[in-house]
Amino acid sequence: PPTYNGSSPTTVRVKDLYTTSFKVQLDEWNYLDGIHFTERADLIVLESGFQNVDGMSVVARKSDIDHNWSTFNFGNFSSPPVVIAQCVTYNGSDAVTVRIRNVTTSSFQMKLQEEEARGSHVTESVCWAAFEVGKYTYFEVKRINNVTDSWEYVANDSDLNDCYILAGMQTYNGIDPAALRVIRDSGTGNFSIKVEEEQSNDLETTHVGETIGLVLCNYGCK
Repeated sequence: PPTYNGSSPTTVRVKDLYTTSFKVQLDEWNYLDGIHFTERADLIVLESGFQNVDGMSVVARKSDIDHNWSTFNFGNFSSPPVVIAQCVTYNGSDAVTVRIRNVTTSSFQMKLQEEEARGSHVTESVCWAAFEVGKYTYFEVKRINNVTDSWEYVANDSDLNDCYILAGMQTYNGIDPAALRVIRDSGTGNFSIKVEEEQSNDLETTHVGETIGLVLCNYGCK
């Protein structure tokens, strides 16, 4: 998720994904002016397929989806993994986020979500990865329950100081369009995270608790 230097709701968008490069930008929701402060957003690059990373099982794929729920399978994990997803095309110029639900040991569902005032979205390619939950040398993968629109402080209980932060909602308890934002504690692995709704259709931004999946990675990982 992007940091919180600018408080206007925003999402991260990737396009022109090639074997050696890609482009990335911040997409404010369409009802806003489109100009945003510089933010930090961490990304991970994985080859497609099953991989063993740092002793952790990871399944990475690229799939095409739209605003309707689609189900995807990733084999069998011993417990439900954490799924992180990112839109990687720009077929539709309206800002969009990826929502996930029903993560099990073998499958999950996801769809694209535009701002509330617009609704539907054309088909886009989404890169997603399922990460085995646990603590590893360079990674920690875990869930946090009941994260709302209020900042939730996350104390780093591992040795991953100043780590990269990947995060994604694993549930769809609140149906209003929303994405995640983070505030980092400088010099530590601690941070705060919240669910951020947009205000294209109404002014309320209250969001019920969601389960958040976290993939934390030490700076020493290459």
